[in-house]
Amino acid sequence: MSYKFLSEKDPSEIVTLTFDFSLALDAGETITAIDSVTVELVLGVDDSPFSILTGTAAVSVDSLSVMQPVQGGVDEADYSVKVVVNTSNAYKRLALAGVLRVRNQ
Repeated sequence: MSYKFLSEKDPSEIVTLTFDFSLALDAGETITAIDSVTVELVLGVDDSPFSILTGTAAVSVDSLSVMQPVQGGVDEADYSVKVVVNTSNAYKRLALAGVLRVRNQ
């Protein structure tokens, strides 16, 4: 599983996070389904961290990445967002996670 810091967002913004799986997919392999999207609070206080997810995650047109809209969040909180996908290779399931920092601008 890869891990990185995503860009910061203000609590009032709605933005779309993109999880690019292309480097983990071999030639001809694609994402066939989103298995799960999970959120965990890694810094700060938020009683319902999962509520930053808004709308449904979607696979990109080229089937190499996943887009997940997010909203709100608590100022000074960091959220780990993890996406798990199934691929056209029945023996390969992939996960990407990143930390979204929420800060008042």
